[in-house]
Amino acid sequence: MNQTRTALLIACAALLAACGGSAKTHYYTLQPLAAAARPPAARNIEHIAITAFKLPELVDRPQLVLRQGETQVQIDDNHLWGQSLRNEILDNLASQLAQETGALRVTLPNQSGKDQAQYKIDLEITRFDSIPGTAAVIEAHWTIQGKTAAQNKTGQAALSEPASGPDTHDALVAAHRRALARLAREIAGGL
Repeated sequence: MNQTRTALLIACAALLAACGGSAKTHYYTLQPLAAAARPPAARNIEHIAITAFKLPELVDRPQLVLRQGETQVQIDDNHLWGQSLRNEILDNLASQLAQETGALRVTLPNQSGKDQAQYKIDLEITRFDSIPGTAAVIEAHWTIQGKTAAQNKTGQAALSEPASGPDTHDALVAAHRRALARLAREIAGGL
């Protein structure tokens, strides 16, 4: 009887030790920090709408997806986006576009009122790579539809921001934030 009880206590202790050693979950956001005190570009834009948005299915998940060489990725279950990656990117771009253009309103695809926008943007991110210790890479193309045919434009960008630092995940998220700020500047340049 004592041997059974001892074996049971050892098994319970081992189980508790295993549970106590589980990795901590970390959450990340792409939301820009408070904007630096700089005036937006002087444009007469009140309302911009992002009417369509596409993101590669591979990265459109709660976990950070880390590129491992040419053919492999690692889906990191302990490092998650604070909300869906799609919403993280859209919220970031809305904030950045408002800052870059001085627009009073930036409408997202899931919001009403986009039909009244001065400019409508269809955006597709074709690459959103997180390469540990190296870089965050974003490739995108977009179309801008204005109120007149002369305002219609297309654009594309291939952006890479260095991502090295003591915390690989923090460095990658910071690099993606910088790349999204550059993307917003490029899109705003076409408005």
